[in-house]
Amino acid sequence: MINDNYKIVEKEGMDFSPLPKDVHQVELLDVEMQTKATYKTRNEPEDKQVMEDILSFQFTLLEGKDGEQDLRGRNVWANFVPSYLYISQKNGKNMLYRIVEGLLGRELDQKEVAEGFSGSLINSLVGRQCRLNIEPVTKGDKTYDKINDVLKANTQLQALTSEEKNKATVNTDNDQTPPQQAPVAQEQIDNIPPSPVATEDIEVEKIPF
Repeated sequence: MINDNYKIVEKEGMDFSPLPKDVHQVELLDVEMQTKATYKTRNEPEDKQVMEDILSFQFTLLEGKDGEQDLRGRNVWANFVPSYLYISQKNGKNMLYRIVEGLLGRELDQKEVAEGFSGSLINSLVGRQCRLNIEPVTKGDKTYDKINDVLKANTQLQALTSEEKNKATVNTDNDQTPPQQAPVAQEQIDNIPPSPVATEDIEVEKIPF
């Protein structure tokens, strides 16, 4: 039986505009591995879906204004299949490469690259700051925040407080989304493109993740 005092109330929908095109300083709030159907099979019946691991970095903005709106606390994600560290002639270092170097604030040396990235190394990046080159991208009637590049933080801004972290945290266990999460960022989670390993021109040695 439900507690007699339990009450369900009306809540007005939250409407967020895309983040303005700019370089935004962020803190890595969390990183997790999610198992989802591949881009090509996600609309297939469940028994025909092909599953793959998706590495998801959740960044939270530390500053910025969009008109009168304060952007501190807004979220943006980088999601991809973490198959390899690689550099292509066309696009340079892949996103995983850029994120790690941006958060470390330096380039990786050959020994670090040869050893690969362990889960513990990636987890140790949580709480570090970097800068993201972000622009809004529209596909059909949906708009999401695209991360074009990752840069090191030249100065350290005020870190997120415990209260800000709690507000920005997304509960992935039951898909509940806090008001601070912009729907445009959610589109980046729900519409993960094909793995770049399958689409980019890889010219250098692949290093296992």
